[in-house]
Amino acid sequence: MKIRLANQEDLPALSELFFELIHHFSPGSTMNLEGASKYVKRHLDRKGDYVFAALKENELIGTAVIRTLSRTSAIIRDAYVKPAFRQKGVMRALEGEAVNFLKEKGIKKMELVVDAHDNVAKSTWRALGFKPYTERMTKRIDK
Repeated sequence: MKIRLANQEDLPALSELFFELIHHFSPGSTMNLEGASKYVKRHLDRKGDYVFAALKENELIGTAVIRTLSRTSAIIRDAYVKPAFRQKGVMRALEGEAVNFLKEKGIKKMELVVDAHDNVAKSTWRALGFKPYTERMTKRIDK
């Protein structure tokens, strides 16, 4: 497995992966592949955003998007590993590469937001050293 920063040549494969991510977490989403492509392109083009790609034999199997928030902090905006490659250390490798990269840039703290009901994701992030520090709550008021 190889972890590297993604580039414009990765856009088609990243778009498919983000399309899969969006529909995994929001099954009723109306986002199409073109919308996913625009979303990914914004991250690839945005200064302060870093898109990491995990590849196995030239197949994109996972990704993590990091956004710097300040000179010393960053947030993991999106992270996803294809189901067939989960539980194989892909997210650990992505996060590790991102940490090393960000340390070189002077970043001292990383954060992320995880769905309160996604116990698998919460377990993954805890295993990588993330700890809860705030709780966000929401209420639907449109019904």
